[in-house]
Amino acid sequence: VEASPRWEAAVALWRTIMSPDSSSPSSFRGSAVRDGQHAFRAMAVMQKVGAATWRRWGWKVDLDHYDTEIFTIWSYDTAVVGLPLFPEWRGSVSGLAVRAERYFVLPRELRPYLAPEAHTSVGRMRLRPSICHLMLRLAGVEDGFSVLDPMGGVGTIAVEAAVHWRDITAYTSDISTDATAGARINVTQAQSHLGTSKVVVTKEDAQALRHESGTMDAVVVDVPFGNRNRQVKVTGLLLGVLAEILRVLRPKRKSVLLMTRAHARQLLQLVEERKQLCSVVETHKVIVGGWPASMVVLERTDEPFVAEEAEAAEPEGDEVEKTECVLLTETLPDLQVTDLLQQRWPKHLTTESVARRVIRRGRVWLMEEPPRLPWWSEVPPAGVPVLFLPDYPPRQPYEQGVTVLFQDPHVAVVEKAAGLRCFGGLRTLSNMLASKTCSVTVSDQTDVLQIPAISQHLEASVAGLVVVAKTARAALHLHDQPLKYTYHALVQGRENFPEGWVVQRSAPSLRFGSISEVVCEAAADAATFRKGCVESGHTILGDCVYGGDQAPMVRRRALYLQVSAVSFTHPSTKEVTPVALPTATVEKYDKLFAKEAYVWEMSARGTGGSDYVQKCKEKWDEQYAAQEADDQPA
Repeated sequence: VEASPRWEAAVALWRTIMSPDSSSPSSFRGSAVRDGQHAFRAMAVMQKVGAATWRRWGWKVDLDHYDTEIFTIWSYDTAVVGLPLFPEWRGSVSGLAVRAERYFVLPRELRPYLAPEAHTSVGRMRLRPSICHLMLRLAGVEDGFSVLDPMGGVGTIAVEAAVHWRDITAYTSDISTDATAGARINVTQAQSHLGTSKVVVTKEDAQALRHESGTMDAVVVDVPFGNRNRQVKVTGLLLGVLAEILRVLRPKRKSVLLMTRAHARQLLQLVEERKQLCSVVETHKVIVGGWPASMVVLERTDEPFVAEEAEAAEPEGDEVEKTECVLLTETLPDLQVTDLLQQRWPKHLTTESVARRVIRRGRVWLMEEPPRLPWWSEVPPAGVPVLFLPDYPPRQPYEQGVTVLFQDPHVAVVEKAAGLRCFGGLRTLSNMLASKTCSVTVSDQTDVLQIPAISQHLEASVAGLVVVAKTARAALHLHDQPLKYTYHALVQGRENFPEGWVVQRSAPSLRFGSISEVVCEAAADAATFRKGCVESGHTILGDCVYGGDQAPMVRRRALYLQVSAVSFTHPSTKEVTPVALPTATVEKYDKLFAKEAYVWEMSARGTGGSDYVQKCKEKWDEQYAAQEADDQPA
């Protein structure tokens, strides 16, 4: 620093811009910002550079009242030393006046074409204009380009492009109303600086852009990350955003994306799978706001874009039951476990930290021989099956007893009450299995699960038996081997039943025409069985989900269905293991039959009965009397 030949030119430029007095500066202070792992601290850099400056110029050192700063930026193995060419940036302007670390951070970048209130008034952070400018240069932006930022926030990238290049049409969009409001404030501020360029602000989803295919010369994106964007589930957006970028980008044009390094690894894997559409030009590891990040530069090929078939969107919210119990995939070459989990199941694992926590809870297994828990950062051999057991956090043990009908070191069969969810809440079967007072014993096998895993989903409204895996091998085996269920239900109707149904009893009913108690063995899950009942014309009582508005509804919307028995191939002995409820009768079924018989008898005698009973009788006479003329009361 002391011997640099560039000192005279730097000081002359500083005097031209900052001070007409040729004797300035007469005092200075050293400041430094450091990124990366080094054997020294930023304070040591400040001391060394300050001493070199004093030996070269003889300026007075004054840490508080100084004419200029000698500012050092040391990132990994590269260092830049210079004099800031802008007014004093500390104090009330920066908000750092009372913070001890104010001399260890980069100066705030104030621009006359960017309004400070654009991001502060809407609670958003903006990217530094210098980083935006570098990203635009990496994208090869030239005069006359159409530039797009589909995750534009307050529009810094678009404004930066429109200000520094001529005849630019810059589009900035965001799905957030607040962000687009901030972008409009910035565009208004920049109007006098735009010249022949223009900025267009829209509110839209980055996964469903309104732009025509092949209309953009550059796509520059700051993918949300950092403390203020923790709620943005970027992992689940990457595929859709990448597809839209490739669709709107012209051939041989570039896209630059700034994102976390974990998301960059996932993006590179997605690009590898679509290498006929784009290629990776370069990647750069950077530090942004203290966060390790990456810049990925992609170039579009000449291959025409063909839209991939999108998966149907699944409903979200606490009222929607979680149904996935055991998930399975295979490892990919050169992909660490956390990246694989986020790429394969983005709705479950939204960030790398979530994936790490799931691994620590013992919910992810590499199904080698023997099965083992992975390290979050390891890159396992390609083709190894990966078992993921979702537990839908936040998981909290719920102290309530669970009735166990069968268990050994590998599996257990428990009884679930009607109205109890398997996942997704506090009072759930999964949380009961996590309780220390749970009757399901801990396995003595080497691949024992910390918390027993439910192997098949049973809707909250359905009562009955649930098979639980105690080991990773058992979970994989039950995932591959279909279970057989015995369903016990009350259905509408009393004849023309599907093959295999066993009718226990039937009776006429004023409300439902007639009802029957049936037992059926099937390999289908409860949801499929319920759909089949509706299609056969024998809707289960209380099934408004699949029966719709015409479903035979009972008071309190109770569903008259339970799994009374289940059989499965044992993961260890390979023998068929049947388990059944201890009693074949269901109390609420008996009560409903007794109630329907009583109402039928009262109606037949013409004695008493409420207005509701009389309406049911009139409806029955109208719809069922002709075909039920020969029926006798139950």
